[in-house]
Amino acid sequence: MSWMSYWLSCHQRPWNPSQFQSKKRKREEGKGPYVKKPPNAFMLFLKSERKTVQEELGIRNSAAINKVLSERVRLELFQAEAQIEADIHALNNPGWSNKANYGKKSKKSRTKAPPLPPPSC
Repeated sequence: MSWMSYWLSCHQRPWNPSQFQSKKRKREEGKGPYVKKPPNAFMLFLKSERKTVQEELGIRNSAAINKVLSERVRLELFQAEAQIEADIHALNNPGWSNKANYGKKSKKSRTKAPPLPPPSC
């Protein structure tokens, strides 16, 4: 038996799929369906201009493309469209707020360590 097979036999844990539940499944069990936020003007600008910049520069690196697009940004063209998207979102999801998706997280309770005894000399 090699050391690797020995280590694996000692340290393997049984598969527990509930340990790796997705956020989507947890949300479905809890509050309700996840509703995306409406896109803002910058997101609409990125969506419309990303392919042209990819073809123009010949790069597929998302960070580099976002950097170029942030230098070329013209949000005034997309402000009206973003407002329309927000209004449609408000009509489709009345009473929706960001807190529904990004609410308070439950805090883990911490126990304090017992105080150390005084040093004896």
